[in-house]
Amino acid sequence: MKACLSICLVLAAVLFGAGSTTADGSTIYTGSLSVADGGLTGTGDWADGPITLSWTVSQDESVWHYQYNLVVPSHDISHMIVEASSNFTIDDVLNVFGDFQTLTVGDFSYANGNPGMPGSVHGIKFDETSTTNLTVDFDSRRIPVWGDFYAKDGVSSSTQIFNVIWNTGFANVDPVVPAHNGSEAFHLLVPDTIIPEPSTIMMLFTGLIISGLYLLRRK
Repeated sequence: MKACLSICLVLAAVLFGAGSTTADGSTIYTGSLSVADGGLTGTGDWADGPITLSWTVSQDESVWHYQYNLVVPSHDISHMIVEASSNFTIDDVLNVFGDFQTLTVGDFSYANGNPGMPGSVHGIKFDETSTTNLTVDFDSRRIPVWGDFYAKDGVSSSTQIFNVIWNTGFANVDPVVPAHNGSEAFHLLVPDTIIPEPSTIMMLFTGLIISGLYLLRRK
């Protein structure tokens, strides 16, 4: 019974949103993490200082728009990885643009050019960037859930340690609560499950509500 009602609440949050809404009723989620608030963890010259990752996720009918902005005080960002679901492919990335040269989707870990990465992820890699203020945008039909990110530069000349940064919650289990403004346990919003057609969602939602009421009546 509790599980049924919990599912209903999650579906309700997905359907009706837990973020801001525009004049046309579209949902918008915004959030940010920084070294200052403990939301980002780094090494080398990125271990402290004004380093911030912010994101905006908005919905346009069946398409979601994702924007990420990473700002570091020094040393150009070499690449950034944003986590995605395990079955996410390059075909799920639409209308992408930003200050990078190559984009790949796959499995990434510290062993393949990501020093200090606290775990492995399947995600989107924005590579060959050359700026301290990186913004990337893309569309996807995948709904937003909580996940991780990682970025790096080269070796710091002062510390001889790689300049890398990641969300502090990276090594922990990704939260399963619905999307909302702000962060959740030091995670960010990333593209994940394919959203069903609106009619399918409504049918499933209605069925769960009826089942829950029936079980409650029997009890």
